[in-house]
Parts: sequence; structure tokens; C-alpha cells
Amino acid sequence: MFTTATAVRVTQPTLLTGSCLAVPAGATVYTNAEVEPHIAVDRTNPNHLVATWQQDRLSDGGARALASAVSVDGGATWSDPLAWPVSQCAGGPFARVSDPWVAVHDLTAFQIGIAFTGGATTVGARSAVVVTRSIDGGVSWGLPVLLVDDDGNRTFNDKETLTVDSTDPRFVYAVWDRIDLDERGPTLLARSTDGGASWLPSRQVYDPGAGRQTIGNVAITTPDGVVHVFFTELGPNPGNSAVIEAHLAVIRSTDKGVTWSPPTQIAELRTVGTRVPDPPQSPVRAGEILASFVADPTNGNLYAAWQDSRFSGGARDAIALAWSSDGGHTWSAPIRVNADASAPAFTPTVAVTPAGVVGVTYYDFRQVGTSTFRPTDVWLAASRDLTAWSEARLAGDFDLLDAPNANGLFVGDYHGLVVDGSAFLALYALVNTGATSNRTDVYFDRLDAGALAATVAPLAGGARKAAEAPAWSAQATERVSRHLSAVREMRHAQWRAWREAAPD
Repeated sequence: MFTTATAVRVTQPTLLTGSCLAVPAGATVYTNAEVEPHIAVDRTNPNHLVATWQQDRLSDGGARALASAVSVDGGATWSDPLAWPVSQCAGGPFARVSDPWVAVHDLTAFQIGIAFTGGATTVGARSAVVVTRSIDGGVSWGLPVLLVDDDGNRTFNDKETLTVDSTDPRFVYAVWDRIDLDERGPTLLARSTDGGASWLPSRQVYDPGAGRQTIGNVAITTPDGVVHVFFTELGPNPGNSAVIEAHLAVIRSTDKGVTWSPPTQIAELRTVGTRVPDPPQSPVRAGEILASFVADPTNGNLYAAWQDSRFSGGARDAIALAWSSDGGHTWSAPIRVNADASAPAFTPTVAVTPAGVVGVTYYDFRQVGTSTFRPTDVWLAASRDLTAWSEARLAGDFDLLDAPNANGLFVGDYHGLVVDGSAFLALYALVNTGATSNRTDVYFDRLDAGALAATVAPLAGGARKAAEAPAWSAQATERVSRHLSAVREMRHAQWRAWREAAPD
């Protein structure tokens, strides 16, 4: 497996015991498998980093624990992992946890995730969003706080994130979606106005309507103090209920989350999902209905990156990028970021430096593979002007066929990318080829943004204007609709399975 000379492995062998969680018949616990990492950098001390990830992923949803680690030397070394005290395997009350997310400002760090327990247990099904605060920068964590704790037979809370206000750290925002039995999934918000010492009750801030749902809610603050909540909205097309569509949107608040604007649509999401190119074309569970969002810390320009098949006429997903220079009121046409248009690309994360260099990390399948070996790469593409792009391979030659299988080959619905001055700091999961007892690990890497952006390849990174994309057909719309329908049903089927299954 290739990694750069500066890559550092963050994860270690699991700190959980093999008997800490009973699982349903037919489910698999991938012991030592770490996936879906996230990272935060302390703006007051960029050498201070906090990372989190899923520890010991299960095939039918969630993980046995979330784990975290801290670096105080800019990522050169990392502390031993610490299990989040929320799941049963880490001494908490919930069976499983998922969707790890961290934020940090000064010595105050936050870790947030979803926690759930199936209906076969004595306490009944529960679905919660849980946050913990650290006052020593993530070295230790306080008692978990339940932002919401619902009847898991009726609702499921999903894909939460947490943001410390970049203009006033007293304000902290947690956002997520909550699906009900009627497939309605509004956006919920919980706020803290005292730096996370206490939390106001959660409340609904956007309702997409009957049969529709949001997912991937992320709060971003801009230098003017405005709070933006971005999300994907998914559901039946208002003009044709037989077609399932999705689009990216944003709402905004000018009073620190008290009131919110109507949504502004960013772009249609035309994902067809990802499959391994070689027979039998195994499905990849990527973050295809999620997007990554960031604000320029200097001028407040907003960026969104996501998977999209518009650049191939619906044939395969690429990495799309759009931006706004007027506070999210209007957005550019999407461009393609990934350099190799012939290869499926998936799970992007976007970041931007104070100097305005935009970076996007993603996975792709540009190498030649076989039915038994699928070499996979992690890339970082960067641009100063969103026209000329350069790229660096962070890691590669690992076999995605050996990844944990969780309704598809899985290294996470997202990964981490932040900036430290002129450097991009990436946190991503890699597959340990052939190591079935230790399928994945999480790595950290640091790349100089200015040097990378100055090394522009002749292909200019493959960025294209929307007008250069192939014509969009009715058949492409149908393919997108089928895939979005399958993803929506998978979410509900997984919810049904864990709340109904009896453990071994």
C-alpha cells in the first residue's frame, strides 16, 4: 500500500473486548475496522488537533464504539485512542453508535454522534443524539448529554454534526435529521449559548414536507456572523411523484440560530452511486447523498462538493464543486474536480485556506483492477482560481474488496479535511489489503496548499463548465431516481432491521 512520506497512522488495535455486544444472527462485527473519520483543528492553536472515527464497524449498522485521539504537535504524533463512553462496549447505555463528529476551540472540544438500541433489548428501541464536552482539549471527556432521546420504534435521528461559531465561541450548533414512519425527515437544531456548558431544547428549523427528508445537515458560520445550515433534500419530485429527486440547499440565520430563512437551492444532486468497475461490480457504500460544505475564513465565500453523474450523462459519479460569493443566495454551475473522467470517484470533502486555495479529497478507481483485486486511491485536488487544478495522491494501491461490507463496501460516508494556515490536513480511512482481522486503519497527512496549487498539471485537473457536460436524458433521470429510491429504502430497511432483530 502506498502512502506519502508524511502520512501517520492514527488508529491502533481495538480497545474493545470481543464479547461486549450481542449482535443479531447474520450480522458481522468487523473487529479492528476503523471507518468514517472526522478531524477538527483548534483555531487558537493549529498544532492542537482532535480526531474521531467509528471503531469496530458492524455490517448491519453503526459501530461498537466511537473513538478519539489528540495531537498537540500538528499531527506528527497522536495519543492512544479513547473510547467514547456512550455505547455498551465503552461503558454506556446504548448498543451502537455512529456518525462521529468533532469540533474544538481553545481547550474546549466537542464530540457528537448518534446512539441507538434495538427493540429486542429490555429497555426498548431508542434513538438519540449525544454530545460530550472536553475542557482539556480532548484528553478526557465529560458526561454525555442527550440532545434528544426518542422512541426508536417511531423515529430515527441521523447524520448529526456540530459547529462552534467562528465569530463567537459561546454559540455552538448541533444539527441533524429525524425520520419518522411516514418518511418525513425535518432538520432539527440544538443550540448552546454558553460554550457547551448547557444546551437549549432541540427544535425543528426546516420541514421539507410530507414524504420528504433532509440528510447531511451541516452548520457553517461566515466572517459576517451569519449561520448557514446546508443539507440534501430527498423525496418525490413535486411534479411527478413517481420520480425520486434530490437537491442541495441552504438556510441561513442572522441572529445566531433563533430564526431561519427559507431554503435556497444550490444544485440538483444527480448521483447514480458507485460500483467496483470490475465484475461482479460490487456496490460501494459511499457518501453519495451527502455533500461537504465550507466557508472561506477570509471573505466568506461558500463551497459545496458532492458526488454527481452529470459530467458523464448519468454513466458514473464524479466529484462536483459549486460556490457562492454572495452569502449563499446564488451559486455557480457545478464543475468537475476529479482529474480522470473515466473512473468512478466518490466521497469528497472540501476545505479552503485563508489565502483562498480550495482543496478537495476523494477516492477513485482510476487504476486497472481485476475481479479479485480493486486498487483504490485517495487524492487531494487543489486550485487557486477554480479553473486550473493540480492533484496529489495521498494513498493508493489498497484493495477496496477487503473493506467492511455495510450494505456495500464501506470506509465511511465522509472523512476529514481541515486547514492550518497554508496546509491541508487530511484524515482518511485505508483498507489493509488481505488483512481480514484488521481491515482498515485511519491515517493523517499534511500537504502544503500553496505548493500543491502551484504545480498545475497540463490537464488542469479536469475541471469543466456545466455547458461542456453531455446532454442530460430521460434515461439518466430514471437512473438517478432508481438509485435515490434504493438509498432511501436502504436507510429505512436498516432502521427496521436493528429495531426488530433479536441478538444471538
